Amino acid sequence: MRNSIYWFTGLVFVAVISRLIPHLDNLTALTAVSVFAGVQARNQKMLLLVPFFAMFLSDLVLNNIIYAEHTNGFLAISKSALFLYTPYLLLGILSMWSLRKIKLTGVLGMGTVGALLFFAISNLGVWATGSMYPKSAAGLMLAYEAAIPFLRNELLGTLLYGTSLYGVYYTLRQKSVETA
Repeated sequence: MRNSIYWFTGLVFVAVISRLIPHLDNLTALTAVSVFAGVQARNQKMLLLVPFFAMFLSDLVLNNIIYAEHTNGFLAISKSALFLYTPYLLLGILSMWSLRKIKLTGVLGMGTVGALLFFAISNLGVWATGSMYPKSAAGLMLAYEAAIPFLRNELLGTLLYGTSLYGVYYTLRQKSVETA
């Protein structure tokens, strides 16, 4: 149980900080963190909640402090939150089912799947809940076309944070083997 609390806290911290520090749009740790949480959730189910807590905590800061002038008072959850949170939860579940152990190729491969999943679902949400695009098939395609640069950054974030998290994980695993 103690190990799961450390994983939970550490992964939430990394994901939150990656959203709060200055970064390119969508270049965050959320996809990589969702993969790690999913693999670890096989034995510690609460880790599937890591992406939700990370998004919720960072959204509270982003919506009510950093971008407060764009909201009407306190905003706990935006109208598009379902489209933003769901892909990360699905990615955690997919990672739990498909990855038996943490390997760099699995983390990056599943991270790529997650980036595409986030792209598909989040931009459907932009189209469905927003007013920027016509509510037609052409409008939906425009929303996806406009989001291509964000997909690139999501993939870069997966590569950067996935590799870094794997390096930390591998190092900690080696140290625990050496001390055992």
